[in-house]
Amino acid sequence: MKTINIKKILVPIDFSELSTYAVEYAMQIAHLHTSKIILVHAIEDMLNFSVPGDFVLNTEEFIEKEKAIHQVKSERIKQYAEAMRVKYSYEFEYRVIFGKSHRAITELVEEEKIDLLVMSTHGVSGFREFVIGSNAVRIISECPCPVLSVQKQMPKYTIKRILLPFKDDPFSRQKVNIAIQFAKWFDAEIYTLGIETEGEESHYIKIQREGNQIKQYLDEFGVKNNLKIVESNNVSKAILDYGKEIDACMLLVMADMEREDFVEYIMGPVAQQLVNHSKIPVLSIQPTRHPDTIDLHPYGW
Repeated sequence: MKTINIKKILVPIDFSELSTYAVEYAMQIAHLHTSKIILVHAIEDMLNFSVPGDFVLNTEEFIEKEKAIHQVKSERIKQYAEAMRVKYSYEFEYRVIFGKSHRAITELVEEEKIDLLVMSTHGVSGFREFVIGSNAVRIISECPCPVLSVQKQMPKYTIKRILLPFKDDPFSRQKVNIAIQFAKWFDAEIYTLGIETEGEESHYIKIQREGNQIKQYLDEFGVKNNLKIVESNNVSKAILDYGKEIDACMLLVMADMEREDFVEYIMGPVAQQLVNHSKIPVLSIQPTRHPDTIDLHPYGW
């Protein structure tokens, strides 16, 4: 199994208390790899800047306005980075970027060759989730690197229980390999959850067989692990319920946002539902094909 090394971590900042939760998680991982942490504040496209009445900024005025906002935000994130440096005794770089947040952040990830994006999210529910989803989901679906999304402060015991859900079609070994890495870094236990959705004994047996294969694979790497199989036609609820039961510290999913059934057309793909509703930090992995991470199947949550 090819090991991963996180050299650069990007943390989007909006100066809220929630942002500091993302920094906390980034710091836990950065200490293990002596990673560079880059704080970034995204300013929405200036073309959306509104002024009273029918007044329209000309090009020169627009440029000056953009410069002024950039200067103010740069000074603010500089002060924020300094406060984090004092708090954690760790150096932080910082950036200010313009544009739609999900696009601008994704572009910065590619430009800086970021290995992990850690971001806070307020989550989305109800009609807003049905219509537009969340900005976090947009970033996750487009971001080429793994994304860790958090909604609450990091517990003092750090990451000790990792929830690894799977289903039979499809499933990715890549997610298991990353779970193993996090388990070794934090001396954590992996809780593998197989979900049977068809209500048929033959399908249950198939899920059980694949779960046993995953367990054997984890055992080979000396990772403490548990296996549980449940029957449910509400996948996201089954995952979140089990996460609450074991007091999970992290949840790993594949970041494929394709809708697979009618329920997902109404509520959004499972990965999206989990990012929007989970109080457990969600690590979303982009599915890729690579000779060192041969897939049992190409995709899957």
